[in-house]
Parts: sequence; C-alpha cells; structure tokens
Amino acid sequence: SALLVAYGIYRYKLFEVLPNAHKIIIRQMRSGMVVLNNDGVILEINPAAVKMLCLPAGQYTGELLSDITDIPDFNTISGTDSVREIYLPHSNNDYYYELSNVRIRNVKNESIGQLLQIYDITARKQNEQAALSAAQFDPLTDTINRRQFEARVSKAIKNAAENNNTLTVVFLDIDNFKNINDSYGHDIGDFTLKTIARRLKDTLRESDLICRIGGDEFVLALLYLGDDAKIRQIGDKLMQTLESPIEIGDLRYNIKASIGFSVYPKDGETFEDLLKKADIAMYESKSSKEPGYRIFGEYTAGIEDNT
Repeated sequence: SALLVAYGIYRYKLFEVLPNAHKIIIRQMRSGMVVLNNDGVILEINPAAVKMLCLPAGQYTGELLSDITDIPDFNTISGTDSVREIYLPHSNNDYYYELSNVRIRNVKNESIGQLLQIYDITARKQNEQAALSAAQFDPLTDTINRRQFEARVSKAIKNAAENNNTLTVVFLDIDNFKNINDSYGHDIGDFTLKTIARRLKDTLRESDLICRIGGDEFVLALLYLGDDAKIRQIGDKLMQTLESPIEIGDLRYNIKASIGFSVYPKDGETFEDLLKKADIAMYESKSSKEPGYRIFGEYTAGIEDNT
C-alpha cells in the first residue's frame, strides 16, 4: 500500500498540487489566519488577517507579531487553547472579532507554535446590541423605557434607604403637543420629542435618569437630590431650556411644559407612590393660571384625595 500511495503522489504530482492548494485556500479564506512559532514569530499570515489587524499590505513573514500590532489581545495569548471576543476600532467603523488560539504540537505532544484564527462577528454583535437597545430604550428619543426606568429608580430608592439619602421624581408633560402634530405633521412632532430629550440630557447630570413614559410625557429621577431650594433651581432651569424656541429649516416655534416634583421619602417610599405624587403636582401646574412647575405638598394639599 505504501508503494501505491507513493506511486499516486508521483503520478498525479501531488507534491506540487498539495502545497499550491494549501496556499490558495489560506489566501482566499474570509477568516483571518496567523501561524506563529513558539517565539511569536510569524510563519504565515493571510490577507484577511492583515486587513483585520489594520495593517498595510505587505510581507510580514519572519516578523514578531508584537512588533507589527499593539493590540493587547493578540500579544497576551496564553499557552493554552482559548477563544475570546475582541473589539477593534477601525477608521470608519467598529469591528468585533472572535479570536481562536490553538497550540500546534508535534508527534511528541510538544508545542511547536500556535495558530490564530480570526472570525468577523460584527454583524452578530450589532444585532445583539440592537436587540438590547430595543429592550431598554425608547427608539425615538433614545431615553430608557418605562421598565428600565422603574427598575433603576426602585434600585436607587433601596440605596437611598440604606444610606439615608433622598431622590426626586419629576413628571413632565408637553402642553398642547397635539397642536404641533396637527399643525406641522408627525415628523415635526417626532423632531420636537427628540429635541426635548436632548435638552433634558444636556440640562441634567449624567447620574440622573430620563424616560419617555408616554407620547408627550417624560419622567425623570434626580438622584441624591431632595432639597426644595435645589428642586426650584432645577425647575427654573428645565422651564428655561424647554421654552427656548425650536427651529427646523424655516420653521420656528415654542413649546410649554407642565412639571411636577415629588421627593423620597417624604412623598412616598415606592416608585409607584412617587410617580403618582409627581403626576398630581404636574396636573396642579397644568391647571394653574401660571403654568410652570409644582413641588408636591406645596400647592397640592387635598388634591390627592380627589384623584
């Protein structure tokens, strides 16, 4: 049988075919491949790997991998087989790859090198991020949705209780928002909501929470804040930023908002209680001859019993 195999290799020139086929397959692979010896010297690298490593086209055989890339994940390969996900920022886009490291061993089971295989998983990661975003954020304004808001506020209430802190819940309603949709169309209405969300983010602290809870209603959570004087400062700032004219193309228009505040723990000890009290204060503001904001308890005595 050994003679037959030798004859077949000689007759069909497999000594010539196999190496060429090997090179063609490696060079045309869509996944990246890097072969290293035990010292990290590149024995072979295919074009896909060169592109994924953001390297200029060229010959890298004989060079140390650590000399041509400063990507930590490639220069801290362990001595054991492993699979990990890595993130590589490119100039025009961000990419995610799965890096597989396999030790190459001889017949004595001695390590003689390693094979790095790089798989592009960007599309999968983008889909995962989109699904996560859809589950946590409002797609129009990119604020957290009600479920996330309630969960985070409830957690903040627990932390406040343990550390004797306060927090303030804010209910914000855009007055006569329907008129904007009816007069200018829903595209302008959507632009208005996006503008409001952006202004809220610019006005509040990074630690504060913002949620679009309904069509034209937002709720906020101001962590570690419960002093009436500071709440009034926030109220004044919110009114000022929200009532600044909105411009899109040649169109310029103004909006007004009604805002209500409630404070933990004096106005409630649960998310539902605080939201209800802030809602009551907001409606007091809306029904007032002087629209603006109200802090629950200052102008709302007896109102709760009638709701």
